[in-house]
Amino acid sequence: YQYRFEGIDSNWSAPTEQRTVNLARLSPGRYRFLARAVNSDGLVTERPAVVAFTILPPIWQRWWFVLLALAAATLAAYALYRYRVARLLELERVRTRIASDLHDDIGSNLSLIAGLSEMLNSQVRNTNGQIAERLSVIASVSRRSVDAMSDIVWAVNPKRDNVLDLSHRMRRFANDALSARNIDFRL
Repeated sequence: YQYRFEGIDSNWSAPTEQRTVNLARLSPGRYRFLARAVNSDGLVTERPAVVAFTILPPIWQRWWFVLLALAAATLAAYALYRYRVARLLELERVRTRIASDLHDDIGSNLSLIAGLSEMLNSQVRNTNGQIAERLSVIASVSRRSVDAMSDIVWAVNPKRDNVLDLSHRMRRFANDALSARNIDFRL
């Protein structure tokens, strides 16, 4: 027998008595396999036997699979993005609620304590100096607590998450801390 592959071999193979051909490692595509018989005198058949076949590419190399994989990757990335945005919005809502609660509840209570302490201090100042001094300490601690609460509310508030507000806050803090000691600074 002699054989050849159209498109791969231009010549017929050497005559062989083998009745099988190994077609391993053919790349995807369309092929025509031709085989002809050869007798002992070297005469060949007029018309060879022809088998046409197609080798399909692996599934992961087909256009529809690549398209589906890209679509799945895009959808997964979008879902991850939406999940992250949802978590960030949820965190921002929690931060806003905490800032609001701190400012409204605790801040107003501390301001009330400071105001009442100062009012009592002014009424008691002339009668009992020791009570006036303690009320003055209560008012001072309450005012410092209101200032600390204001700092916490500022830090927790998501509307303050930008460079401009941070630089203003740093400048104000540095001015308060350093100007009291007559220290010049530049920010």
